[in-house]
Amino acid sequence: METSLVPKRSMYAPISSIRGIPVDIAQHLHKRGIKYTHQIFPRCQTEQQRQELARQLDIALAHLTDLSYRADLMRLHGVGGDMAHLLVMAGVRSCRDLQHAPPMPLFKRLAELHISRGVAYHAPSLTQVRAWIEEARNLAATSPI
Repeated sequence: METSLVPKRSMYAPISSIRGIPVDIAQHLHKRGIKYTHQIFPRCQTEQQRQELARQLDIALAHLTDLSYRADLMRLHGVGGDMAHLLVMAGVRSCRDLQHAPPMPLFKRLAELHISRGVAYHAPSLTQVRAWIEEARNLAATSPI
């Protein structure tokens, strides 16, 4: 199987592990059978799908969109809930955004945010940021739009 199609371990993280997602929204998703990050994608690929699911769950579309973007970032090797949160704080919403990011400025921004706000256990290395950008190029086609 092509490696870009093989789900990463973080894709099987519980929805509740996505930092910044309110507990009540995680509970709404859980009731609909969406317990893990990999389950969000088939239901949130398009704006229309997200609108419908948000209506069904009676939650704000903005919350569901944010959740789908963070779950998208968690498909990257080594990106869990905290690192996805750090990327979002740096202005990267999804793999579609990340594929176009210049590595050095993003690396510096992530390090600054980690130091100033204590997000994540560590800041990623420049090598890691470059690897994520490359991986994001392969994943962007399946990122939520």
